[in-house]
Amino acid sequence: MAGPFELSLQQFAEHAIEDVDQTVNEIVLALHARVVELSPVDTGWFRAHWGYGLDNYSAAPAPAPPRPKDHVRGKNIHGDAPLPALTKGNGIGHVHYLFNAVPYARRLEYGSSLQAPNGMVRITIAEFQQMVDRIAGGRAG
Repeated sequence: MAGPFELSLQQFAEHAIEDVDQTVNEIVLALHARVVELSPVDTGWFRAHWGYGLDNYSAAPAPAPPRPKDHVRGKNIHGDAPLPALTKGNGIGHVHYLFNAVPYARRLEYGSSLQAPNGMVRITIAEFQQMVDRIAGGRAG
């Protein structure tokens, strides 16, 4: 039979796991928001095609859907990608993937855009530890 001390430790452990899980999900959302924010905007097509995968996601994501024939330069200029669908329990112990499968994504990341000459992913990676510190530090209080 578990005593009050054992129950307290169990509750503490369950709460700590939930808190870390939520923190991981918040970090994934922050990373996603940052790469979208840094994405150059011409037609909005690239910015709108940031995707998310969990765990056994293929290293070669499916290509972005073809542009609709009526896609006009400037239309959907602020088209942001949908948020990753994160659920409770999917934070800890999982691999999270953010990707953009438009054919010219690599060229944009490595300087073909005057709007993002230093890329999006490389900047976000450089800022990663600051994001973690801010999110985890905000939850610790």
